Formats: sequence, structure tokens, C-alpha cells
Amino acid sequence: VDRARCLYEAGYTGIDLSFFYENRPDSRFLLPDWKHEVDDLLRFRDETGVEFLQSHLPSGDPLREEALLQRDIRCLEVCGMLGIPTAVIHAGALPGMGKEEFFEKNAAYVRRLLPTMEANGVTLCLENSASSYRRGYFYFFTGTSLAEFCDYVDHPLVGACWDTGHANLEGPQHEEILAMGRHLKAIHFNDNYGVTDDHVLPFMGTMNVDEVMT
Repeated sequence: VDRARCLYEAGYTGIDLSFFYENRPDSRFLLPDWKHEVDDLLRFRDETGVEFLQSHLPSGDPLREEALLQRDIRCLEVCGMLGIPTAVIHAGALPGMGKEEFFEKNAAYVRRLLPTMEANGVTLCLENSASSYRRGYFYFFTGTSLAEFCDYVDHPLVGACWDTGHANLEGPQHEEILAMGRHLKAIHFNDNYGVTDDHVLPFMGTMNVDEVMT
């Protein structure tokens, strides 16, 4: 709530509620009194009129960390309680994994989350990454691959999140954004210098903002 209040005082009326670092066994949302955390956020929302527009599930690899499942389920429940419509997630991957196995194993994980997504009305959005720091195996480096995976799972609550910073490490973005079409449900709008995932503000790096906005 303290971080959300800082954003509100800076003038923001919509917030991306990040659970990114709630990937520890002592996560506050896994403690017995976890609903108190949600109550605090609800009071803040009602007092200020701030909207929680989207969220990010805990960091980690769902194909390597079985404990991540319960954390993802709990955070999806929190999204439902706060009325957050979309939750972004990173896919899992193993070295040497090809496209077919990547699709199969990640789709299986997503399907384990579907009952919670449906019960809470939350769309799960798979996020693109960059090959510069995910070498050696298949991953979502293009909008085309994200759209193909959404079609593969074929569920209305499965979509795509486009991270403009990750995409800037790959090259031009315009065609890949168009390729996602109706599957694009969430955006991470940030910039970098084309070398590492710096997460600087748009116009501060090398991203072609005109191309992305078009």
C-alpha cells in the first residue's frame, strides 16, 4: 500500500499491482492473515479512486518450481478480490527445449490455473522476452509466437502481454505487435539502450516509440 500511495501522490490514477517478488515461502499473501493485505489495498482503492489495472504474477519458472503454482493461484485470487482483469506471467523453459515441448508443457501449467482464472474473472497474459538472455531454448521472442500459443491453448482467458523493452532488444516491433491481434491484452511500456533490459522511461533509450505507438 505504501508504494501504491507514492504512485498516487505522484499523480498516477492507474497502477500495475506487482506480485513479482512474492515468490518466497514467507510471502505476505501466503501467511494466515493474507486477507488483511487485500483489505488494506481495497481501502486504499476506495479512498483514492485509484484503479488497479493489471498485475504481474510472482517471478520464477513454473516448469522448475512446483511451489510457484500455489503462489500463482493465491495472487490470481487477490486479483479477483481487487477486480484486476489481467495478470502477466513468464513462461517456463528448459535448456534445449524445442517449440513443441515448450508449448505442451506451458499449456499444461496454464490449464492448472484455469479454474482459478475462471472463478475470479482474470485473464492470464504470457509475456515476450529477449533472446539475449534466454539463449539455448525456445521462448516467446515474437508476437507471432505469442499469438500461436494463445491459439494453441484456445481459451478466452489466455492472452498476450507485450513488453516493449524486451522487444527493443530483438529489433523492429511493428509487425510483431500487429501479429498478436485480438490476443494482446496487456502492455509493459518501457525503454532501454538495445543491450540489456534497463527499464528506463520511453524516449530515454533507443526504442522507436513512433513505431510502437503506430
